[in-house]
Amino acid sequence: KNFTVRNISEVPLVLSLRFRKHARHFLEFTEYESGLPVTDHPISVYSHLCIHVTYKPIQVGEFEYEVDIENSLTESNIETLCIRAIVTEELHEEGLEVSCG
Repeated sequence: KNFTVRNISEVPLVLSLRFRKHARHFLEFTEYESGLPVTDHPISVYSHLCIHVTYKPIQVGEFEYEVDIENSLTESNIETLCIRAIVTEELHEEGLEVSCG
């Protein structure tokens, strides 16, 4: 799945991801265009960054993870992503939902 972070302010934004629980072990966040990992990524004024989420499950079941997306320059500027995954034994079936708010 993909989502976009938009900087709609007149100051740069430095994107930082904070993982809750064990989300870091199962989720990978990369820049959609380059495939590079997202780590303290600057986003220019009135610009955006498209992020690709890859989920690497190790067992069957339903899972929920939370990841905080924070502007490192303004720590009060934070959003929490809720990521829900359904893993089945069937390789052709998959479900991943990313929501904010």
